[in-house]
Amino acid sequence: MMACGVASYSAFSASSALEKLSKMDVMVGRHTLEASTADGRYGSRQQVVVHPRTGAAVQLLALEVAPVNATEWAKRDDRAFWPFAELRLDDDPTDAAKQFGFGLGGGIKARFWRASALARLYPVFGLQVRGAVVIPLMEKLDGYAALEVPIDFPPNNDVLVSTGGAAGAEFQPSPWLGVFFEIGARHYFNGNVDNRFILQAGARLWLPPGGL
Repeated sequence: MMACGVASYSAFSASSALEKLSKMDVMVGRHTLEASTADGRYGSRQQVVVHPRTGAAVQLLALEVAPVNATEWAKRDDRAFWPFAELRLDDDPTDAAKQFGFGLGGGIKARFWRASALARLYPVFGLQVRGAVVIPLMEKLDGYAALEVPIDFPPNNDVLVSTGGAAGAEFQPSPWLGVFFEIGARHYFNGNVDNRFILQAGARLWLPPGGL
């Protein structure tokens, strides 16, 4: 038969002189005692050790509890990883051809970093891998610095390998959609291609907060 003790506690709020005394039968040992007012406005929590003979007496100061109103962005912050799909547009404003490019990809993001891969579909097929350090600025706005390694496969030409860096920002009008813009540069290792100034923009489709 398990031993029981009596735990008595009194609770009062900082804004009220009223004090209420309650008793309960609990198992001997260490317990966490929680108390709150009926409207949930005030509450308190404290650890207590209940002895078989003497019981325990605890006085709780019930402090005002902040209302719980978690936003969808806050719910997303509770997850370790957030998958996303991405549509990316790119342009070199110094290019005389003035051809916009676009690609589709996806990746995964944690609180302060993001990794992704993308297939560039036009005007030249290519593959890109990208990593970024993310700096939360506001609830719906992130800044970031990114490094990328694009590999292009132009027809009738050598494979072009380059590396680049960019700084950008992403605005999230909803928890599942983000739009971004970034400014960067790209250096080519082969193919006798000059370094390029690159503007990129696009949209990311995030997995809804309840998805993981």
